[in-house]
Amino acid sequence: MTISADYVIKHVRSPPLHPQSNGQAERFVDTFKGGLAELKSEGRTPNALQAFLMAYRSTPYPSRPNNPSPAQNFLACQLRIELNLMMPPVDENIEQRDINMYGKAVQ
Repeated sequence: MTISADYVIKHVRSPPLHPQSNGQAERFVDTFKGGLAELKSEGRTPNALQAFLMAYRSTPYPSRPNNPSPAQNFLACQLRIELNLMMPPVDENIEQRDINMYGKAVQ
């Protein structure tokens, strides 16, 4: 077995010497170059790559259903970032109770 079969990865080919046909990869390269240049200009050179990749991998992807991040697609779990640690956990029972109370108040 190969790793692509284990992870059910579909290989999609694009024409050689025609980067426009692989838009998603080209968009990542543009985002990567811009993000890395911005972090380097702030003077964060040693950790710039790790910081950029962590931010990119944990950012929701708006064109996918349910907006999963690349990490959620690959690892089936959400990465813990500094922002998650600063926010208190959301209790789903309290959230549902608030929704029910709001619905009763509107009626």
